[in-house]
Amino acid sequence: MAKSKPVLIVDHAPIVTAIIARIASEIGYEEVHTAHSGPEALQKMKTKDFGLVISELNMRPINGLQLASSIRRDPQLRKAVILLTTADAKAFAQAVCTEEFKLVDASLMKPFTAGQLAIRLTGIPSRFRGLRLQRRTKGKICIPQM
Repeated sequence: MAKSKPVLIVDHAPIVTAIIARIASEIGYEEVHTAHSGPEALQKMKTKDFGLVISELNMRPINGLQLASSIRRDPQLRKAVILLTTADAKAFAQAVCTEEFKLVDASLMKPFTAGQLAIRLTGIPSRFRGLRLQRRTKGKICIPQM
């Protein structure tokens, strides 16, 4: 894999951030950082140009969709690719029906393997790898199917 921008893993459970960080490293991401809340993630994003944010949906004080909304509203952060994860199928089904879900580039149910993450990331029109967005509908990014 060519040198990519840093990756930020956001999850309230430290063991989960450690596991996903290891998976990201296994598939070739060289610089992986972690945060344990949305506010911590936003603070870290102000100091480093992250190309990819992998965030849990169910967090407090702000959830993954609210984090995605904050990222997209900020001109300095909005180019980051956002992948939303969760193990909660019910919460995911509800999230898909929200307007904020359109702000997410991809999603992946937990648990997942390194191979599943690699496949999901390969399917994203990667802004952080310098490729032009290919999947657009009237100026909006299409939501990948689960």
